Amino acid sequence: MLITCKNCGQKYEGNFCNNCGQKADTQRIDFKFFKKRIERVLFKFSDKGIFYTVRQLFTRPGIAAREYIEGKRVNHYDPLSLLILLAASYGILYHYFGINFFSNISTGGESTVKIDFIKVNEWFSNHFSLANGIMIPLYSIGSYAVFRNQGYNYTEHLTLNTFLACQRLLLRLFTFPLIVIFHQSDNLQILEYIFIGSDITLLVWSYSQFFDKLTKPKVILLSLLSYLIFFICTIALIYFLIYTLSLIPESIFNILFN
Repeated sequence: MLITCKNCGQKYEGNFCNNCGQKADTQRIDFKFFKKRIERVLFKFSDKGIFYTVRQLFTRPGIAAREYIEGKRVNHYDPLSLLILLAASYGILYHYFGINFFSNISTGGESTVKIDFIKVNEWFSNHFSLANGIMIPLYSIGSYAVFRNQGYNYTEHLTLNTFLACQRLLLRLFTFPLIVIFHQSDNLQILEYIFIGSDITLLVWSYSQFFDKLTKPKVILLSLLSYLIFFICTIALIYFLIYTLSLIPESIFNILFN
C-alpha cells in the first residue's frame, strides 16, 4: 500500500520516505510520545546510551573510545552531546554555589593590567561548555604530537579527548560536594591540585588502553609528555588572554563579561 509522506507529499512504500527520509510511523505527539523521545534522545534507558557510556568511562575508557572511533557506536551516547550535557550541569552548579577558582590569580606586582576576575569567573560559569570545549583541542595537540605514528588523525584525537573530557567532568560532578565545602578556603587550591593529579592518572590509564600496541612504559612516558604539551599550550593561552584582556577598554570589557 502506498503511503503519502506527511513531510513532502511523496507517495512511497516501506518504513521511510524515499524522497526526504522521514519515517512512515509519525505517531501523535502525546505524553507517551514525549516520554519516549526524552528517554531515547537524552538518556537512552536500558543497557545503552548515557549510563552505558558513563560506566565505560570508568571501567575501560581507552578501549571504549577506540571502539567508538573504529565504528562500534550503537551502544554509546554521542560523546559531544554527553560533554555538553555534563558541562551544562557542572556549569549550573558552579554558578549556583558561587565557585571561584580565580580568586588566587594575580597579574603580578606593579603591573598596569587590571582585570576583574569576578566578572571573568561569572563569564566562565555562564559559558562553561565553551570553556571546557576549548581544552579539548589543546589536549588533542598533545596527544596527536606524541602518538602521531599510531595511525589516528587529529579529528580522531579530538574524539578520544572528548571522551576523556566527559570522564573528567564526571569526576568533578561526583566530587562536587567537596568543592562546595572547600570553595571559600585555601583548601580549594589543594583540592584543585588533587584534581590535576587525578586527571593525569586517568589520562595515562586511558591512553594506555587506547594505544595498546605500545609497551606500558612507552605509553606512560608519551602520555606524560602529551600532558606537558597540553599544559604549556594552556599556560600560553592564559597569558595571551590576560594580555589581550588588558588591552580592552574597561567599557568594552564590561559589555563582554556582563
